[in-house]
Amino acid sequence: MANVDRKWIAPVVIVAAFAASAIAYTRLPSIVTLQMSAVLPFAVPERGEPGPRWLAAFLIPSVSVVLWLAFRFATSERAQRVGRWFFRNSPAETTSAAQFEPQEEESSISDAERAGMLSIFRNGALT
Repeated sequence: MANVDRKWIAPVVIVAAFAASAIAYTRLPSIVTLQMSAVLPFAVPERGEPGPRWLAAFLIPSVSVVLWLAFRFATSERAQRVGRWFFRNSPAETTSAAQFEPQEEESSISDAERAGMLSIFRNGALT
């Protein structure tokens, strides 16, 4: 299957997260208890700290925007120059933007075998 460019998905999800946060913001009390143990990959105290509702509502969508922009920036030539500046002693291929380009997959399955497997799945033989 050909590589399909779906760069629009992340911004749509981020906008939806901000919309959901804006709706939730109006329903939150002015001070909320932040319990981040369910969303962080490391141990945090179970007892949450009180914080403002804007932080509770917009923290995760804001972090997602920062990460999305960082990944978009990482594929640019400017990011390659920044990478070479930060990692002066690294080989050129580790700071190259070309490492983020889609790679052709080498498959040991022939087109005829792939077509046969697809027909089996479509006919429901393996269900």
